[in-house]
Amino acid sequence: MRVLQAQPSSGFCGHRALERWMEEIKSPVKTRNEALAKLASRPLVSVDALSRSLSEVGVAHRVVSPELLNSETVPAILWLDRGHFVVVLSRSARGWIVFDPDDSEHSRSWSEDRLTAERGKLAIVR
Repeated sequence: MRVLQAQPSSGFCGHRALERWMEEIKSPVKTRNEALAKLASRPLVSVDALSRSLSEVGVAHRVVSPELLNSETVPAILWLDRGHFVVVLSRSARGWIVFDPDDSEHSRSWSEDRLTAERGKLAIVR
């Protein structure tokens, strides 16, 4: 995953690039999960830069820790180490269904133990 050069004001490569990026996420998508998958596949700098930039363009979001994920708070974007994202799509019988943009061929199932191991990381819930 490539990383954009941060600018002090927005954390992205300029406001126009962010607007294009937001439009790409919004259209054309059939489901919220698909929009989140697109969002997760975009290159980002940090959770703080993402939060600040999304606020600038009026996208509602809130930040929670992974232990607060439940059937009401998904889908969510889980921020992992080294600028990597996964999208927690839904609860399953074995844990969580997770979309990994670095392996976009298919979603994977994560156990409760694996999700718990990510405790302390941040999830951005749309």
